[in-house]
Amino acid sequence: MAATLLNNSATDLVSYRLFGNRLNTVMTVGAAHITYGWIECGQLSFALVGIACTTALIVSQWQFGPQRPWLSLWLAIWFTSHLLGMRYGLYGSSSLFDKAMHAIITGGFVVMWIDWIRPALAGSRLDPRHNPWSLLLLAVIFTLATAALWEIFEFGIDQTGMFRAQRGLDDTMLDMIAALAGGCLAWCWEAAASGRQQQRL
Repeated sequence: MAATLLNNSATDLVSYRLFGNRLNTVMTVGAAHITYGWIECGQLSFALVGIACTTALIVSQWQFGPQRPWLSLWLAIWFTSHLLGMRYGLYGSSSLFDKAMHAIITGGFVVMWIDWIRPALAGSRLDPRHNPWSLLLLAVIFTLATAALWEIFEFGIDQTGMFRAQRGLDDTMLDMIAALAGGCLAWCWEAAASGRQQQRL
């Protein structure tokens, strides 16, 4: 019975990985196409963002695709959607799109942060295996720190005149709230994954 469950889990992981790799490839091609259009039009600042996002797509697929296909896909969706938002002016025309993007990217980064810090917490009072609420603490601290740094970055970008990122205090606060929602979503994701691992053990 246990062997059957393990085989089914392995088969599911392979299927998810194949699906994620194919969708990642499609989105990478789409991101490269958008970037090439900006290069042709001479929009250098947009092209640089496109090159950075396309590179990040490739790196995330290479880094996370084999073991965490859904994390790789999550990040790929954000990078591609970000370029689409810039290309078609969705950030300026849709507040909902802007907030959703803050939530999605923060959630992906929180998952990566938890995966990175988890080994260092082994055996401590914050070890997620013994204290499930430590995951929430990690998610909230990281989310608030990165949200604050991002708003500082947007403020700096606005001073250059290249982009208009911030649109007032209300927009900044809603961005941070959306990021916090994304961090809590990532916490739920990681808590559920930890629960499944404990059941298998």
